[in-house]
Amino acid sequence: MGDEASTAASATMAGEFGEEVSRLNQVQLIQKVAQAAKIKKAAAGRAVKAVVKNVVDSLKSEGRVVIAGLGTFKVKSTKSRTGRNPKTGESIQIAAGKRVLFKPSLGLKKTVKS
Repeated sequence: MGDEASTAASATMAGEFGEEVSRLNQVQLIQKVAQAAKIKKAAAGRAVKAVVKNVVDSLKSEGRVVIAGLGTFKVKSTKSRTGRNPKTGESIQIAAGKRVLFKPSLGLKKTVKS
């Protein structure tokens, strides 16, 4: 399968209840940014990658990123806990770790719901 076909195939899939769910990947986001800002794709690519890098770096160092109109990214520590291996049923120890949580802004919630 070619790159274009695999991109198109990964861009949509059936949702939980059978409806089509569209996904936006990084290449498609760069194209949309380039069109909206009327800039070249290379410049849009650098901008998108810079935003992603800065969000990741800020989460690592500060643990929280707030983007007005989009939402809040936050790092949450998880405790170690006992889990169960689904294949064997054996109890296993799950190490403590960190997760990234996203809480959408009120404006984003309202826009998506309408």
